[in-house]
Amino acid sequence: MNGSEKTAQEYIDEIKRLSDLLAEKERSESEAMLFKELFPEIDKESIPDSVKAEADEKGLPLIAAYAIYERRKQLAVAAAEAQNRINAGRSSGSLGKSDNFGEALSIEQIRAMSPTEVRKHYKQIMKTLSNQ
Repeated sequence: MNGSEKTAQEYIDEIKRLSDLLAEKERSESEAMLFKELFPEIDKESIPDSVKAEADEKGLPLIAAYAIYERRKQLAVAAAEAQNRINAGRSSGSLGKSDNFGEALSIEQIRAMSPTEVRKHYKQIMKTLSNQ
């Protein structure tokens, strides 16, 4: 009788293991379908290894780790664009060939110019100052 109890327990353990395996497979397929829905242009092969590693390290679903990765990229782009706007406001404009004297300069742009730039853009500076 002791031997049949052990066999029954082995069957119970095997059924539990297979049930867990089936549940994991269903979860994985569901996650893959959701990933494809949210990121249709991304193949699993093109996901950076750093994203996969972060998912493993933090115990995150791959879709969550990839969403975090995408958000970080968006934030980096937004920060770069914000910095470019700040830099553009501080810039004296293009230093290339520019005979466009119709554009007014800001006082900050004029102050930021070197003596050479002031000479080069003299007419534009005078026009700006006469409009003040």
